[in-house]
Amino acid sequence: MFLLSTLSDTIPLHPTTFTHPTLTALTDALNARYANKVIPHLGVCLSLYDIQKTSSGLINPTITTSPLDAPNAAPGSGIAHVNATFRLLIFRAFRGEILEGVIGDSDDAGLAINLEFFQDIRVNAPDGLFRGQGDKARWDAREKVWIWRTGGDDFFFDKHERVRCRVEEEVWVDVPPGRAEARRGGEEEDEGFEAALKAGDGRGEVGTGEASYRLVARMDQPGLGQLSWWSDD
Repeated sequence: MFLLSTLSDTIPLHPTTFTHPTLTALTDALNARYANKVIPHLGVCLSLYDIQKTSSGLINPTITTSPLDAPNAAPGSGIAHVNATFRLLIFRAFRGEILEGVIGDSDDAGLAINLEFFQDIRVNAPDGLFRGQGDKARWDAREKVWIWRTGGDDFFFDKHERVRCRVEEEVWVDVPPGRAEARRGGEEEDEGFEAALKAGDGRGEVGTGEASYRLVARMDQPGLGQLSWWSDD
């Protein structure tokens, strides 16, 4: 579920940060660039883990007026560009992994599962909830909840209930171009990764717009579904 990935990037530091310790300024800049972003075919960056290596900063002589100008600073802007090698804490689920979260919004096509840090998990219905038992499932449009009837009892997939689900598929979606550039480094360096970022950022913001990384899951096997259904014995 969680992994450490080594990357390299050239980080712009605005002159207003020159009075800060270099590692502090780099940490803030790296978290602003990567945290809560999707890195294509790598996963969701949760935060910077550590900085392993840095270069001396190359400074342009003219001062800019705002730190917001730093990522797009032209020559003569006063920005210091620092080459850094660092590790990021990444979330990426694997097929067959069991995740525990809470039920989010539901509709007649399925329901969403939310983790504390990731909300793009989808369970399609009825197949993802009731494999081979679709005749026992029904969607209550008024209450906006899926219901499973078995043994004469109704079991409700209520919003905010804690559940377990099994990951079936990862889905990657290209994000629109024009947001940022980055370079993947370390042992897994990939020219295609760099080209993809240059063509269209690739680091989609989690929870905004179309999800650039999402999971398809199931809850139709023993031990899955609402935690309250299963004994702790």
